[in-house]
Amino acid sequence: MSTTQPNCWRQQLWAIILLTALPTSAKESPLRRQYRHSEALTYRISGTHAKQGVISSSYSALGSVTVKKSSDNTFYEEIGWAGVRKDDHDIILPPASREFRQRLSLDLDAQRPAIPPLAKLDSSIYGPMLDLLTFYADLLLAIKYDALQKAGDHVFVPHGIPNSWADGRRKTFAQDCIDFNISLVALNSSSATLKVSHVPPRANCGKVPAPWMLRPVSDTTNNWFQVEMKSDNIYDVGVGQEFFDAEIQLSLPSATIESAILYNPIHFEERTCKDAALTDCGPSAKGEILRRINLIRLSPEKS
Repeated sequence: MSTTQPNCWRQQLWAIILLTALPTSAKESPLRRQYRHSEALTYRISGTHAKQGVISSSYSALGSVTVKKSSDNTFYEEIGWAGVRKDDHDIILPPASREFRQRLSLDLDAQRPAIPPLAKLDSSIYGPMLDLLTFYADLLLAIKYDALQKAGDHVFVPHGIPNSWADGRRKTFAQDCIDFNISLVALNSSSATLKVSHVPPRANCGKVPAPWMLRPVSDTTNNWFQVEMKSDNIYDVGVGQEFFDAEIQLSLPSATIESAILYNPIHFEERTCKDAALTDCGPSAKGEILRRINLIRLSPEKS
């Protein structure tokens, strides 16, 4: 059977596309970042990946942040990665990965965030970089909406456009899709709590190769599909429900991220089929994968 994996980087591509399309808020967002040039921050990010309740992989890393100003007078953050551990083993990063600086910004006038050049970097920092990008893209999306002004405000952002990662060779069909639920859970003069849920769309996620793939695996429409050809006329098929819940704690008035949690389950069903039409299939096997990500800002003496 194929190994079903959550796909946070594709979900963040959608958030980035939405950010590009949205106009800047007419009202000043209470979540808008107030940068200080040369500000320095340190974050610890850690994550676990469990299948059927058993942790199969983990990571942790330290991200050192320096706030800089570009030639167009916008602020951005450079993040260098160190102290990387994977599956409880220290990782010695090669020079290219040690020297690489991830660039992110919560300045609405700055360049939109982007997927790092993964092919040039050590795979042990993929998780830290992409999961940090998730939190930044979600926060940027929230800042863009005028409706989020006080505690209890909520915005539903329909998207639902299928996103494909089929390669035309082994992965003959592969797509997923999401909508966004954004809530300003709490807000006072010194702090804010934001929740961003990436949820299955209310309608079906486009066309799929076989009708049985639309049968809900859980309590919503399916929003994750993959068909992988293992050999001639043998296909591993996965369908499922995937969503993200990101909760972000901010310190005001600077709107600095103090901590964040990401809860990312996927409920899936896998079958092996003996024809390209996916009609001659064996019994299904259901399961669950769960990713948990924790981000915390360290005080200077702990960094």
